Amino acid sequence: FQRSMDAFGAASAPGADQLVPNQAPLASAQADLHRAAADLGTTIYTELDELIVTRIRDLDRRQRAAVAALALAVLLVATPVVLTYVPLRRRALDQRPPAEPQPVAAPVERPLVSTPAGLRSETDGAGLPGWGRSGDPR
Repeated sequence: FQRSMDAFGAASAPGADQLVPNQAPLASAQADLHRAAADLGTTIYTELDELIVTRIRDLDRRQRAAVAALALAVLLVATPVVLTYVPLRRRALDQRPPAEPQPVAAPVERPLVSTPAGLRSETDGAGLPGWGRSGDPR
């Protein structure tokens, strides 16, 4: 690109006996300058792309390292807590007196509400909703 710029500068300078520069070398130098600028743009974009990819990989690597460090820190904090709590819990369960059996409640007899034959009463569990005790929200 720099050589194309130098060639364009030299072609655009008028000679000692000319007021304007010669158009043929100037047009050729201009075309070379445009080609060189396009190549330079492509090169710059390629290099920037490579730098961005490298930066993203570095950030991903750092993020993974940070997550691993956090996981290790949680593990290091949780291990003594668990190692202390589990034996205490086991000891407490071993020292607890056995549970007494709970008495089984006898079923409560409820009076039947007057219902047509085949419809639900309080004790049979079948029939239409709304039939049952008075005040029943069903």
